[in-house]
Amino acid sequence: MIALSQQFGVPEEKERITLVCADGAQFVRETSLRFDVLLVDGFDHKGQPPSLCSRRFYQHCFEVLTPQGLLVANLHHDHPGAQCVHIPFVRGI
Repeated sequence: MIALSQQFGVPEEKERITLVCADGAQFVRETSLRFDVLLVDGFDHKGQPPSLCSRRFYQHCFEVLTPQGLLVANLHHDHPGAQCVHIPFVRGI
């Protein structure tokens, strides 16, 4: 995503956007920051790693979102054996 950011019109890093290249599961587990938007797109030639396809990972994502935060996850894959379970989270309805 970062390598293709200009091609897809992602603004350069400025005051309102920060691009982070890191292990996503570790990052959301350890950060003290809160986010309005998280984009999860962790596929490589082998599919999506198990660390990005667990209830624990998505719980950590949920915890770092602001109250009105949005999580967007790419779950498309071309690997028949790859799967990610549906994990519903509800915040104070």
